[in-house]
Amino acid sequence: MEHCDERDSVPPYRMEATVPQQCEFLDRCGFFLNHKANTQVIKQGWVALFCEDREKSEQCKRKQVRQMTGQPPADNMSPTGDMLMV
Repeated sequence: MEHCDERDSVPPYRMEATVPQQCEFLDRCGFFLNHKANTQVIKQGWVALFCEDREKSEQCKRKQVRQMTGQPPADNMSPTGDMLMV
């Protein structure tokens, strides 16, 4: 008797759902932590555009500055590189 694995009948593209991972800096991002309740941040959709998908987060200017300098950028620097007025 041959063993039948449920995955044998599932097409490979359906075996694992690809769930985008969040940016690895999200939990310690000063911008996110200080501005997540800010309506300007929500309106611009910055969190959805840059933070909730690790691949998209590579376009984040904050992340780029952190990778180049080894230091987090100013908390009011947005993911697009614009400085928000505080």
